Order: sequence, then C-alpha cells, then structure tokens
Amino acid sequence: MDMNNSKVICRMLGYVGVSQVFTIPGNGTIWLSDLECGGAEDSIVDCRHSGWWKTSNCTHDQDVAVTCNLADAPHFQISSSNDITDSAVIINLAKAAKPLDERLKSTYQFVVEKGLEIPSPTTSCTNASVETCSTITKTVFNDSYIAAELPASPNDASSFTIGDSLYYHDYHNIPLEPGCVYRVHVRIVTIAMDGVISNRENYQLSLMFISIICK
Repeated sequence: MDMNNSKVICRMLGYVGVSQVFTIPGNGTIWLSDLECGGAEDSIVDCRHSGWWKTSNCTHDQDVAVTCNLADAPHFQISSSNDITDSAVIINLAKAAKPLDERLKSTYQFVVEKGLEIPSPTTSCTNASVETCSTITKTVFNDSYIAAELPASPNDASSFTIGDSLYYHDYHNIPLEPGCVYRVHVRIVTIAMDGVISNRENYQLSLMFISIICK
C-alpha cells in the first residue's frame, strides 16, 4: 500500500494524517484489493479498485495496516487575573501549529473537573510544638463534566468562557463555585467521513490543563 492510499484511509476515518504503514497478516474475509487512490479522495469508495470481494488473487500475507495521526488539541491559557470572576473564567485558545484539513468535521469539547480537597494523615510541623503543626491536604479530581461543545476553528485563535451558564450543543456550561478548585481540558473531536465505515467520533484529548481557583 502506498502513502496516497493510506492518506485516504485515515481521512475517511476522521484522522488528520498517516503515522505508519506496515504489513501484518490477518484473518477472515478479504474485502478489497488493488486499491489505487490519488491521495485527495474523501473515502476509498472514491478510489479505483478491483471491486468489492473480488480478491481471489489475494492472501493474508499481503494484508496491510495503517496507523493514523491524531489531530492536535488546542493549547490554551488564562491571559490575566481579570479573566477570572466569582463564577467563570475566560480561556484563550492558541492558533493551531498544524492546520486541520477543512474537510474533516470537528468540534471542541470543554471538559471541566471539580476538585475536592482531602486532608492527608501526614502533618507538617515547623518545630516540635504540636500547636504549630498543620494538616496537609491534597486535591482529588473525580467529578467531571462536559461544559460545552462548539464547532472547531483550529486554524484561528479564539476564546471561550467556562461557567457562563449557557447551553452549548445540549451541554450546560454551569457556573463555577467560588473557592473550589477546577481543572479544564480542551479536546478536539473529529468525525469520520461518510463511506464504507460508518461515522464515529475520535476523541483526541489535549494534554494541556489549567487549575482554577475562583475568587
């Protein structure tokens, strides 16, 4: 399989590019052979091939696998303390380093985790006096929700307000609670093209996060 075929397969499944192509023997029905794509097609349905199930000249020793690249989730930041209020915070999304294929349907999902401070059995003391000892606490994030889902614009910088109390694609962007610690993730969701494979969502999680303590 050449790189043009691989590009179309990854695009059809909702991925942004090819990471690796390798041969790996499989089993079961061989669906397609002699695939010839130009590299710009949306799906292998649009490419030349010998016909579905017309694979009598094929063996599983010729099976090929493709590893596809994930889209880059946007990096983001809080520009200043003025962007934080009692119940909301404005995050600014950075322009994508690598432009996303405009043919891919994609959305941003804003995921919020609420933290709970749990006292630790360990104490910190400044001297031998018990009166000067204090309990160490740690924050555990175990309460998460999707605050919003919006059409992605990875090729343009933009901003979004976490906690504005509005609804976005049936997700409630609930106000933040003062004094609580929050962690925010932004992930990009790319959706497969129409074709042999039915549409499905590829959740690609950003590795960036911000801890927020509302005023």
